[in-house]
Amino acid sequence: VSQSRSKQNNVDLQHQLNVNDVYLIESWIVEDENNDKIYALGYTKEQVPQGTWCVSFKIKNQDLWNEYLESGLLKGFSTPFIVTVFST
Repeated sequence: VSQSRSKQNNVDLQHQLNVNDVYLIESWIVEDENNDKIYALGYTKEQVPQGTWCVSFKIKNQDLWNEYLESGLLKGFSTPFIVTVFST
């Protein structure tokens, strides 16, 4: 899916304010609770157990970074998604 048609970079604050210049970089499910990169980032198994969906974003919006994230005012942000469930 091309990024122009994809919704992967639709990010908002508190489900109300759309934010520009934030890009989804990667998405994965924690499968190995002994050797997943989320733990190398400082999270614990209690915080992020096996089966957790993790994502990382590149934040190029300097105002968002400074005013909300670096200041500690906001600990994260939301991204809406549509899920299609397939029977196997």
